[in-house]
Amino acid sequence: MDKLLNYSFISDLLIFFLDYSTGGNGSPTERAVISYAAKKNITKQELGNIELLLFQAKFITRCPSRVEDRFVNFNPGALTTEGIKLARKLANDGCSSLIIAL
Repeated sequence: MDKLLNYSFISDLLIFFLDYSTGGNGSPTERAVISYAAKKNITKQELGNIELLLFQAKFITRCPSRVEDRFVNFNPGALTTEGIKLARKLANDGCSSLIIAL
């Protein structure tokens, strides 16, 4: 059975990207993203699927690469203008903004 999207984590991840970049750190590193996901009990496969979704929705600038059946290179690049708007909205309104956006 396929897992449903974890909207709460996606919301938290976008806010994490926003906080990371506005903290003067630029875009998050692969290590930072994987560590953040692991703390939230998100597998690399789930993280790859989420980053792919965010890239296709044009909220982040980079897509994870895929090797055979697994993802590699979890550096999401930067938030796009739309990604920044959504992350700011999520920080104030919660997941309901994300469900509408996706």
